[in-house]
Amino acid sequence: MPDASARAVSPRLSLPRSLARVASVATWALGVALAYALAIAAGHWLIATGVVFAPLWPPGAVLLAALLLLPPRRWWSVLLAAVVAHVVTHPADPPATQGVFYLSGAGTAAFGAGTLRRLAGPDLRFDRLRPMALFIALAGLVGPALVSGITAAGVAAFGVGHAGRLHDGQPTTWDVRFFSTALAVLLLVPVLTALARWVAAGAPRPRRERVIEGLLVALVLTGASAIAAAPFADGAAAAAFRLILPLPFALWAAARFRPHAVSAVLGVSLLASALAAANGHGPLVGASSAANVLSLQIVVTAIAVPALLLSALMRETEDTAAAVRRSEERMSLALDASQTGTWDFDLATGRIDWSDINRRILGAAEDEPPTRPEEFLALVHPDDRERLRRVLAPALAGSGEIDSDFRALRPDGSVRWIHGRGVVVRDEAGRAIRVVGINIDTTERRAAEAALRESESRNRAILAALPDLMFVIDRAGTYVDFHAGDPSELLVPPEQFLGRTVREVMPPHIAEPVEAAIDEALRTGGPVVVEYTLPFRGKPSHYEARIVRLGPDRVLSVIRDVTERKDAEAAVAQREEALRRSHAEARALAARLLVAQEDERRRVAREIHDDVVQQVAALGIALSTVKRRLPPKLAAEDGPFADLQRRVDALAESVRAISHRLHSAVLDEAGLVTALRSHCADVGRAAGIDIRVEAGEGLERIPGDCAVVAYRVVQEALRNVVKHAGATEAEVAVWRAGDDLHIRISDPGAGFDAGDAGELGRRAGLGLVSMAERARLAGGSLTVHSRPHAGTRVEARIPLQG
Repeated sequence: MPDASARAVSPRLSLPRSLARVASVATWALGVALAYALAIAAGHWLIATGVVFAPLWPPGAVLLAALLLLPPRRWWSVLLAAVVAHVVTHPADPPATQGVFYLSGAGTAAFGAGTLRRLAGPDLRFDRLRPMALFIALAGLVGPALVSGITAAGVAAFGVGHAGRLHDGQPTTWDVRFFSTALAVLLLVPVLTALARWVAAGAPRPRRERVIEGLLVALVLTGASAIAAAPFADGAAAAAFRLILPLPFALWAAARFRPHAVSAVLGVSLLASALAAANGHGPLVGASSAANVLSLQIVVTAIAVPALLLSALMRETEDTAAAVRRSEERMSLALDASQTGTWDFDLATGRIDWSDINRRILGAAEDEPPTRPEEFLALVHPDDRERLRRVLAPALAGSGEIDSDFRALRPDGSVRWIHGRGVVVRDEAGRAIRVVGINIDTTERRAAEAALRESESRNRAILAALPDLMFVIDRAGTYVDFHAGDPSELLVPPEQFLGRTVREVMPPHIAEPVEAAIDEALRTGGPVVVEYTLPFRGKPSHYEARIVRLGPDRVLSVIRDVTERKDAEAAVAQREEALRRSHAEARALAARLLVAQEDERRRVAREIHDDVVQQVAALGIALSTVKRRLPPKLAAEDGPFADLQRRVDALAESVRAISHRLHSAVLDEAGLVTALRSHCADVGRAAGIDIRVEAGEGLERIPGDCAVVAYRVVQEALRNVVKHAGATEAEVAVWRAGDDLHIRISDPGAGFDAGDAGELGRRAGLGLVSMAERARLAGGSLTVHSRPHAGTRVEARIPLQG
């Protein structure tokens, strides 16, 4: 048996392989030594019961079973273990005696195991006829015969026994050794090897009914053997009947069980009969007990050999029949799955036999299947009948073969495509006797092929319409195949890149990322995009390679010329850059305009304040001087001169207000907070609005530019409150947080949709735009929060250092 069996029987130790091997060898050696010693003890027990010599001597059978289970390289261990067991069980025997009888058993085992391994193979099967026949002939008969002769010679040479007959009328030493050893091999080796393999397989539980039947056979056979050996006083005919009484039950065991079970029940019967024969009972009673046992051994051997062969033959027949059934089942499943029906046309009778699948394919009725060629042709489509009749004619006449496609017209009106094949079968004389064949339903295959052709045609049309180049590249980077709708788009001719690698075709700076993309696509399965530029037709061309996995070791690279897109993107980028520069220039110009506007306002306000206001003030003073010199009637309060003086005073006030709106002198002289309070007070008085001003700490020293921006934001926000909010109150808060100045102008007025003012450059009013632009130019920001009928809040942040 192969090493696997030996390993399966040995203990499973968590040891290194070398230690596990040593443990396995030791376990087997110990087990064989124990079994060998028990076998010797069993033989001695049989002799102790009154039998002159043991009807079977089991030690050699134990060794033979062990050698059949182990590979030859392990035989030394069990043979050595058997030597130790033999010496231990025969301590009083001289060394010559021990050597002769040990070599008898060991020689039988070695001869049988060696010849069987060479002729029957390493895995001996007792349920096959040829291995069983070899086992019986070599291990059961030839081996014991040869070794028994050598043993008899040794007995005579060393004087350790009787070389001739034991006594007058008794068997010789060869007779005793041969039959005892042969029966032990025939009856014990199948049982021992089957038991070892059963343990190696995990000791599976046998079926209950088989166990019951086996026990019944053993019981009945033992009973028959006891009856045959009973001390009846009968005639020769009755004795002969009793002699063959166990035979039917042995045949029963051979027919129902495997050889190891047959050996077991025959062994039980042999022991029972041997004990009776030794005591002078049974049909084989002769001159002495030894002769009786020898006669019994001959009878049992004559029964065991055909019984074992019959059992092996029947098991092999059963296994062959089971294999044939499994093969037929697999064939039936394969034919059913492939929609293949079989038929058989007998040329002598002109009758056709159909399989069920064939009837289903053709749509024939199960109760009245076609049995004649014309009945079959009636199931064929009318357009195919005449052609198929011409195809069938040579084969039905006994010559030629059938290989044709035709259509079957089913009773429900459906049409199926059939591919029929047939061959002529001839007898030994060469005469045609039958035509056998198959019919395959190819309807789905034809539909699939048509769909495939349509798909391939569509794919070819798509590929022809695509402007992209496609390349199939293997894992090593070698170009395997390609597709080019326009071959002129190829960088080089196909013969210059097919069969060559990417590194051989492309420049190194392009080949490296392409190879990396191939590896990534094969590893991840996802698409990988690589862009590169190559000179083509005298100008740089831009390409995009999209690489996807195509099987385990190939990728598909789809190359698209993106030069126009890249050029367009470059042009758009240039225009965006120009627009960005233009926008930056416009913002810079706006910033300069605001600065210039503020400077101009300051200059105009100063001129108005220093010139116009002064002149108007001087005019008022002059009018006051003139009024004092006028007659009382002209200087009266309701007179025209008083009205003129009031007009001049109003003009002075208006000019001062204009100067203040253009630029607050208070802002320059008293600071931001004072300027804001003054401006809020003026706006509140003029518009009738209660405007509260809240100022935080640390606002005494605000840079002039920041103060101007903050003042203008508040000024513009309050102008919007007066014009649009319809509110009776408002609040202005200004505070410092770190290096930023924060301003908040809020009112509970009408409000508006702040979303409409989100894009201040398009939909917001000019006031909001100017506030946001001033804050942005100062490095800050402006946010407007408002909802209809929920008031408005304007928040500005202005860096104090920028």
